Amino acid sequence: MTRRGSPAPRRDESPTSFTPLLHTLLERLPGALGAVLVDRDGEAVDWAGRLDGFDVKVAAAHLRLLYSETVAQPALLAEAGPPREIVVRCARRTYALRMLPEGYGVAVTLARGAFPVARPMLAWAAEALALEAGLTRKGPAQTPIDVAVGAHSPDVPTSLRHPRGEWQRLEILGSFRDREALGHRVRLHDGAEVNITRDARGDWWSDTLIPERIQAPGGHKRNHPISS
Repeated sequence: MTRRGSPAPRRDESPTSFTPLLHTLLERLPGALGAVLVDRDGEAVDWAGRLDGFDVKVAAAHLRLLYSETVAQPALLAEAGPPREIVVRCARRTYALRMLPEGYGVAVTLARGAFPVARPMLAWAAEALALEAGLTRKGPAQTPIDVAVGAHSPDVPTSLRHPRGEWQRLEILGSFRDREALGHRVRLHDGAEVNITRDARGDWWSDTLIPERIQAPGGHKRNHPISS
């Protein structure tokens, strides 16, 4: 994934069946800079991003090492068990690792502050990658859902609907943006909270099925279904 006007990072590896999933993860994730599928030793199986591949692979390897060091301390695991993810927040960037079965993981490099919006998409990517790798027979629990958004301005949605549903009013609880993507945590009129994201292509998606309720749209934007 690259930003408009940015040169594509050099990639020496041939694409794999994981490459489209990693690109989908980055495309739908505001603040995403790189994503890596790593094995139990921290070696990169595949990667995608707009940063140099070496940088995102090194970050992923360190995250996987940190996970190994964490689960090697029984006192930290006595009550909760091994963590499903590790997040490291730094001054300028955030790094996160979501674990897959058999010691694999998907690591992402994000702009600082992006993780609250990123978490549902990262969980989806981990399950989709595990399915593609044959590590599980269970498919992703939820996939990104294309939604139509009504707004008074391009960046401030006021209502949304699932393609097979009807309009709902919404309240914005929090936001994150980078140069091209925008994410909101929103509360629907019935109290449900979901994440919605406008990606680099200008399409909106939700991480949760939107209940079918009738609300006035106040305008809408037509979107295109996610491709994988």
